[in-house]
Amino acid sequence: MPQRKSYFALQLPKGWWIFGLDLALHGDIDVYQFKFFAELCRNKVGENDSVIIVTHEPNWLLDWYWKETTGKNVSHLIQDYLNGRCKLRMAGDLHHFMRHSATPSDKPTFVEHLLVNGCGGAFLHPTHVFKNFERFSGTTYECKAAYPSYEESSGIALGNILKFRKKNWQFDIIGGFIYFILVFSMFPQVSYTYS
Repeated sequence: MPQRKSYFALQLPKGWWIFGLDLALHGDIDVYQFKFFAELCRNKVGENDSVIIVTHEPNWLLDWYWKETTGKNVSHLIQDYLNGRCKLRMAGDLHHFMRHSATPSDKPTFVEHLLVNGCGGAFLHPTHVFKNFERFSGTTYECKAAYPSYEESSGIALGNILKFRKKNWQFDIIGGFIYFILVFSMFPQVSYTYS
């Protein structure tokens, strides 16, 4: 379908919306997107409507892991314009599945559920490195599901280190042969001079 913008808003039945945000390469929306979604929140999204925000990258996990703060415009949009109507933030990019849900609290919850659905891809990103993630935007979250589980993820990571050579011995032979041919083909071009 022809598309003029890299972001979108889709109104669904029964008061649900999907906002597709483009975080680009810097982990945040630009001024034009912010203006578009802010006006939409003010003029069209009802007080009792629910919004699903979809991005390509789960910056809530990555910011926690790298101890950074990205997505200030996204946070401003969610906290000040949606103000509790964001029921789900969903992203891919990390090749695993994780769902965190907000724990009941007296403080306002700006996002109820955080979901990473990066499928498996050609490989799995570890989940066990995010085991201690529990706070985002002033809200406490609890991990409700993870695939692979923390234990499986830890075992896979250890297996990558200890068992890679044993499982992939064909790669060593084929890669070694190709490397030998490439290096051997360069020998006639090398001249040695002794003085």
